[in-house]
Formats: sequence, structure tokens, C-alpha cells
Amino acid sequence: MKSSKSNGPSICASTHRTSTITLPCSNVALPGIYRAKERPITSMRKVLLTLAAGTGALALSSLAASGAIVCTGNVCWHTQEQYSYPPDARVFIHDDSWLAEPHVTFREHEGRGYWKGDTWTTW
Repeated sequence: MKSSKSNGPSICASTHRTSTITLPCSNVALPGIYRAKERPITSMRKVLLTLAAGTGALALSSLAASGAIVCTGNVCWHTQEQYSYPPDARVFIHDDSWLAEPHVTFREHEGRGYWKGDTWTTW
């Protein structure tokens, strides 16, 4: 009695736009154009997705850390908020990345205000 299995692979016809390609049928997924429904993530796609995620995270972190360095004379302090100081405060506002000269003294203080001599003045 003969088996219903054939000795060789069966042949299937696959049409791709302008031509018909004859390939052996198989349960294995075919590479390239034959896997249109299931494309693997390529290395370039991974790089682009990682770059986009990193750029988004960096943008969000820079929004949260919008501090400044405020100085009056040679006394400076860090702030987390951008205040509008009164004119008589005579302060200079620098970016948080500003590098102070050696003669500058830092005095830290919480809250809104400015140094006037040795006194923290609020408004």
C-alpha cells in the first residue's frame, strides 16, 4: 500500500506583483518580501526607536531642572524657580551651568528672596 506522503517537498506558486515564483511549501516562515505580515525589527529601526526614547527622556528631564544661579555682588545662591527680583535687589541671574570665579562665595537659602549684605531679604 502506498503512503499519502510524497518523497519530495510539494510545490507552491507565489505571486509577487509582476512575476510568479515557484517555491517549495513549508511551515517555515520565508525571509524578505515573503514575510510581509511579520517584519522583524531591523537594527536601524531599533536605533531610531532608542534615539527617540532617549531624546524624549532628556527633554523631560531638562524641563524639570530649570534652576539658576543668582548673584548680588560676589555672593551667589542657587534657585529652583525663576523669580522676577525687585529692582533694588540688584541681582544678576545666570544659567545653572554658569561657572563662578574663585572670589565668589555661595550662600544657600530656601525660598524666595535675595542676600543684602549678611541678611536674607524676602519680598
